[in-house]
Amino acid sequence: MEREGDELTVGKMERLLSWTYERVLESHGPISSAAEIAESYRGRRASLLKDARALVRWQVAKTAGAGFAAGFGGLPTMPVALPVEMASVLIVQVRMIVAIAHLGGYDLNDDRVKTLCFLCLCGDGARTILAELGTEVTKRALINALERLPGKIIVEINKKVGFRLLTKFGERGAINLVRAIPVLGAAVGAGTNAVWTKQIGNQAIRVFEIA
Repeated sequence: MEREGDELTVGKMERLLSWTYERVLESHGPISSAAEIAESYRGRRASLLKDARALVRWQVAKTAGAGFAAGFGGLPTMPVALPVEMASVLIVQVRMIVAIAHLGGYDLNDDRVKTLCFLCLCGDGARTILAELGTEVTKRALINALERLPGKIIVEINKKVGFRLLTKFGERGAINLVRAIPVLGAAVGAGTNAVWTKQIGNQAIRVFEIA
């Protein structure tokens, strides 16, 4: 059951993910949209895969530095009081995933693509989520699998993604946000952010079949 206040809940996490996804589709002042970032990398190297890997490396550097997106348009109005450093990392990660989806030629306005992007945030846990819902897919069949699923299952997938991210933030000491803010810097190191972002980026490259 969702409770009010500063405690992060699954429902709030779902709203946060949707809010973030919509924001990264747009440009905000000096902050480029996901599609614009993708196009800035396209064709710069010998293959699309190398372009995508270069994009991931740069996003890893951003999250390692932390706080990059503190000036992201609309950040103060996020639908949950997420600490700035953690919110910044999440924004960079979602924008990175969406940019990779764009490089792969996927329609960013497709709800199935949005769900795939959210699944990428769970890394290898994406397949566990689908298995829990009785959906068995191969590595290259996620989008087709989602196409066959009814809308209510897509909603359940998003809820499970929210729960897994809630657990991850909890492991970082951020379930009770008011208490977590003073010790956030000690709880989340640059190295942890970098490793997490790299895993997510590699998962997105696999899911969106970048070659």
